[in-house]
Amino acid sequence: MRKKVYAAWILAIIMVMSGVLCTQAETVSTGKAHGSKVNTTGETTPTEAEKQFEEAEQIHVTVRYSSDWEYSEYSYSSDYGSYVELSIPDDGIYVRINASINTPLDYASELYDFGINAYDVIVEDSCETVSIGGMEFVQGENDYYKAFFGYDQESAMYAKIMVYGDPEDPRVTELIDNVTFHKKEYTKTKTPWYWDGEVYVPKDTEPVQVGNFTVEAEYLPIDTVYPTFNNGYSKVAKSGGWYYVLTDGDVSEYSDEDGGLAYEGDVYFDFDVENIFGDEDGNLYALGNGGPLVRWGTEEDEVLLNYCVMVSLHPSGKKAVGWSYSNSITEYDFETGTNKERVIDPVEGINSVSVTKDYQAVCGYKESETLLNIYDNNWNEVMTISSTDTESGMLEGVSAFEQTQNGWVIFDSWMENVIFVGFDGAILKEVSYEELFGTLNWPYVNGTCMDEEGNVIVAITDQREDASCYETIIFKLKGF
Repeated sequence: MRKKVYAAWILAIIMVMSGVLCTQAETVSTGKAHGSKVNTTGETTPTEAEKQFEEAEQIHVTVRYSSDWEYSEYSYSSDYGSYVELSIPDDGIYVRINASINTPLDYASELYDFGINAYDVIVEDSCETVSIGGMEFVQGENDYYKAFFGYDQESAMYAKIMVYGDPEDPRVTELIDNVTFHKKEYTKTKTPWYWDGEVYVPKDTEPVQVGNFTVEAEYLPIDTVYPTFNNGYSKVAKSGGWYYVLTDGDVSEYSDEDGGLAYEGDVYFDFDVENIFGDEDGNLYALGNGGPLVRWGTEEDEVLLNYCVMVSLHPSGKKAVGWSYSNSITEYDFETGTNKERVIDPVEGINSVSVTKDYQAVCGYKESETLLNIYDNNWNEVMTISSTDTESGMLEGVSAFEQTQNGWVIFDSWMENVIFVGFDGAILKEVSYEELFGTLNWPYVNGTCMDEEGNVIVAITDQREDASCYETIIFKLKGF
């Protein structure tokens, strides 16, 4: 069984391919620079003794900087965090030094965004680190800046240094050499690393009465747990009797076994997967970030769309709707190979689009109001739901929408509510995620599908009780 979060060899492969992650620690020296230096223009820079130095002393960090640098008045300090901003504007160099009291999850999550696994840094010790100001740092780089990441669990201090401009500039090296972090004993309960954390278990719940229907959320435990650092990106699809779960760009296949999901294997694509869909004929589809949209299972995955920002597929697999963040959508007909642009007039911009068997739902905004516009398959408007129509008086962000045999199920993950609406337009019930699913901390629904019996399968990303990471959890919503 795959243990992908603990696989150090995956990071090693990425390192070889990208040449970016866990890079060598050569931009930070361990000693002070003494004597004059010659810069690229041939001019002699002042010696350290000739320079004027000042100190920015804050609660969590002190930075000693020379007259080369301009200190920003936006630098800040409190009991929970400090940051210092310094720049050399004429040369386009900007450095921000952060130090805050935070959890290992915050550290691991930022490393993940740079393609670095915290397990490899902390446990495997397979990433080279550099000492800065009394802490150990690993390095990462993106298109905008170079970063140094450090975490000390005893003091719960998370430190990050961001360098915009030339990180090899000797003045940057000198500055970083003169950073000192002030670690203090953290007396509260320490958050564990995700590999030491407790597996997610939702709270017990009772069935909920929705009009004349008794609705129940059945928890489907997954026998292979993959911790994640992205809240709200997990997806689920049901097709051909199999469940497919998407976590952090990877797709796994599961069978329905003993009231849970039994791991059967992985489905591989040559791109990071953003979304997955199943159709009525048992096919699986995968959408990449910006495309492509492919139908899986043929000798070479059939490419339906080469480029698309976001797409929602019709259950037939024969058509889809694509959109970005304007108020226009594109209808794709895969049988005829044609597409058609359409403007959604009631909104100024679109947050999400859902396509069901007989309806299309567009969640968008107009000025400061969120609107959910429901259309039939011919784009005739059926109804519009706004915040004034809901029980709570709030409608913020519809992240998923499904059609059942008795109405529509609407997931507002900003408000953490499920709204049940009859086909006659009557709002029957608004139920919190906590009451319905027994969620714990920061639940987000961004993946739903229908099974063969007409139940709504729901993928929720939520934070563990011990806050060590997020997990994808799956429910079967029955009775509506």
